[in-house]
Amino acid sequence: MNNLSNSTRSLLLFALLLILTPYDTLAGDRLRVVTTIPTLKEFVRQVGGEKVEVVSLLKGGEDLHTFDPRPSDTRAVYHAEVLIKIGIGLDDWADKVAAASGNKKLIVIETSKGVNVISSPGENPSHTHGNPHIWHDPENAKVMVENICKAFVKASPANTDYFKVNRDAYMARLTELDKELDATLSDIKDRRVVTYHPGWAYLLRRLQLREMFSIEKAPGREPSAREIARAIKTIRKEDIRLILGEPEAPKKLLDIISKESGAVAVNLAPEIGSLPQATGYIEMMRYNVGEIAKGLK
Repeated sequence: MNNLSNSTRSLLLFALLLILTPYDTLAGDRLRVVTTIPTLKEFVRQVGGEKVEVVSLLKGGEDLHTFDPRPSDTRAVYHAEVLIKIGIGLDDWADKVAAASGNKKLIVIETSKGVNVISSPGENPSHTHGNPHIWHDPENAKVMVENICKAFVKASPANTDYFKVNRDAYMARLTELDKELDATLSDIKDRRVVTYHPGWAYLLRRLQLREMFSIEKAPGREPSAREIARAIKTIRKEDIRLILGEPEAPKKLLDIISKESGAVAVNLAPEIGSLPQATGYIEMMRYNVGEIAKGLK
């Protein structure tokens, strides 16, 4: 051991740590699943029920575009049988985590397969393959749930019927949610909005809302004074009534734009756990659409 280089010694110690450290989600013969975001974790629970044990690497309050994986994430993936991600460039960091874990039997699933992806022109480096925020449309959620079910059937064929029954039950709930969202906005005529961050394309398309422009051009880059002034002028001139914000948007800046332009600024939940009201997927969608309806009315 004394003849080993420092780098080799570190790699050996890391490998021993992965193998010997107990993983707190191991539970009997349940399928061990890791997801990148909380929404996927909820979908996994809905399909997998008591036959899966699942953890999400993100908890809901982080910036999806700038997330930096931790050593504990590599350990979680090492012990998992299935890794579930969004794809479309949003969580490519998960591939590096999977490779670093050395888990050769890991099944990696991209839930975006089969989704009608919206292109994202502009300065956002994480949207080069299209807008990845696909879960903001319940119809896309159904595609994601189906992809998860297929992965579970492949990983645990003995529980195929169980997974499919759960899938069908949750699909029915998503169908009812879709109808509910339509009813919430049924009497609204003017559906023009401004967004702070260009991450709501799927929700806007589903609700037939028209995004006039986005204030933030790229994640993490606050608009300049000139861009803010131009935004206020345009909102006022076009008489746009609603600005869609989110927890990561600077509140003071949104308050200024709202006050100077006369538009209402609402705070939407981009992910489960990002706001107190977003306790689950259906609750999150109801809250977001309800806030939009109040703002437009």
